[in-house]
Amino acid sequence: MPIRTNKVLLTITLATLNESTYYTGLCHLITEMQKYNLINDRECDKLDRYITKHRPNKGKIYSWPIGNKPPRIKWLKQQIKLLS
Repeated sequence: MPIRTNKVLLTITLATLNESTYYTGLCHLITEMQKYNLINDRECDKLDRYITKHRPNKGKIYSWPIGNKPPRIKWLKQQIKLLS
């Protein structure tokens, strides 16, 4: 299976985040997406690299407060727009 683009993977991440009830951060979310076969292993690695490279507050473990969805949703939408 070919690896999907960053834009597609971020769009899947945004949709999954919007539907998620238990949530800590984006890294945990993409691991869960992989676990439930929404993305494959290589796509999980690709997403992890993208998030790590482009996230704000790179010196911190979490870029946003744990479990706080709105800033992550905003960031995902901004990244998707940048890739359009």
